[in-house]
Amino acid sequence: MANKKRFDYSTLKLNKVEGVTKFDGKGIDALPAETRTFLANYGLFVNMTRELAGHEKDTIAEKQAILNDQWAWLEAGCPKRERKTIDVKARTIATMRAAVEHGTPAEKKMVEGIIAKM
Repeated sequence: MANKKRFDYSTLKLNKVEGVTKFDGKGIDALPAETRTFLANYGLFVNMTRELAGHEKDTIAEKQAILNDQWAWLEAGCPKRERKTIDVKARTIATMRAAVEHGTPAEKKMVEGIIAKM
């Protein structure tokens, strides 16, 4: 598949420069307070739920930890983050254990045997 260039929104007068979004040269400050409140709440919801992308099979506790971390980052003023590295082995083990969480004792024993050999 050929590498497609992203759509150029500036052709529609929609720009984002240095983190500031403007439409037709006007930014969020040109909107009424009710609209800014709506956008703030909408943006918060989108930001928080996007953090869960790719975590569909995680447990509720794991998802809650992700949201707690995101909230703490927002409260801290959105400091620059280091790129997250994924511990593939730990993720694999967690996935295997979750897969047999409601399994038979034999299935659980088999998975623990596989994990022990990893």
